[in-house]
Amino acid sequence: MRTDLASAFVMIALIIPGACAEIQPPASLAQLEAVVESDDAQRAKVIAQESWSESQRYLRLARGALARGDSEEADRFATLGMLSSKLAMTMLREATARRSVEEIGERRRQVDFEWERVSAQIARLEEELERARMREHLEGAVDQARRRAAAQEELREEGLEKGKREALDGARAQIGREMMARSRLGYRVISSLVDAGKMTEERLMPILGALEIAGERSAGGDLAGQQEYAERSGVETRRLWAEAWGDPSEEEASRVIDALGKDLKTAGFKVGREEFGVSVKVEFKQVKGKLSGGMKKLVSDLAKWCGTRGNVRLLVIVRWSKVSDAAKKKSRVRAALLEEALVKAGVGEDVVTSFGCGLARPVRLMNEKRASAVVLVIPIPEIK
Repeated sequence: MRTDLASAFVMIALIIPGACAEIQPPASLAQLEAVVESDDAQRAKVIAQESWSESQRYLRLARGALARGDSEEADRFATLGMLSSKLAMTMLREATARRSVEEIGERRRQVDFEWERVSAQIARLEEELERARMREHLEGAVDQARRRAAAQEELREEGLEKGKREALDGARAQIGREMMARSRLGYRVISSLVDAGKMTEERLMPILGALEIAGERSAGGDLAGQQEYAERSGVETRRLWAEAWGDPSEEEASRVIDALGKDLKTAGFKVGREEFGVSVKVEFKQVKGKLSGGMKKLVSDLAKWCGTRGNVRLLVIVRWSKVSDAAKKKSRVRAALLEEALVKAGVGEDVVTSFGCGLARPVRLMNEKRASAVVLVIPIPEIK
């Protein structure tokens, strides 16, 4: 288990340049398309609606990945689609076998076994997809040299000279901060859906539990263990996000996020596209503990824009430029100050929350210079 986790961490930490070559469709995609076009496809669509819908979702994602030139990601998605379609076909076979009590009992045992086996494979592949998302985030937030330093097992040997040991510890700490910040951001996003009445608070427990264990592993210097539970938190976050939108493919959520981005950009805000919403850039400035004139105007403009929307939540995210408990606290204080200003400007207290993330950069827009704060605009699905 430890070796697997260490290997997974190396995947996150290293950038391996790929040679340019003609992108070939993976064999798994052709297999999935063949299943979709088979004679049993229409019957499976009726008998096993959820599993078949999942296979169609992964087929669309695989085709999209291939269109972007990412054959490896297309293969992962297509493999997930094949597993979902196998579930659907298994359920179809079960329905066909219901001709006698004896056949039903035997088929049920086969289905249970197949379900458990395939479900385990789906869970593993979902974790691999989350690992890929985490790697993409780290590549944007942590420079290549520090990722490589953190990934090199030989640097952890006893007797390492002081300078290299400090460099290693610093690299590991930075990567750990980024993984936790990204996972905590996902928790805050789902919390916004809970606050909006889209799901019960109990649904947050698996995410929160994984985050707590990840924090414990981090405190004990177990970076591989921290990664494992940060990934579990991310997988559960994605599942709940798709469930809230009632759309496994997340196409509706993506469409709404794109529309929000265009609207905010037209209104004059500097924005960035995120997984769960649109980030609005804030160049945080304050004088004697109060927001500067420019900040007040931005807050006022954003509050006016928000007043025309009943289907969004705002999450204020603020970072600090130093590493310490005091600096982390300062990021929280600044975030709370900006949250309070939005409330005073007219944003409802139930619409905005804040998140001080210390030195981490959990959203893409924070990778830009002077972007020490953003307001993440999170779309809330309409009640249908």
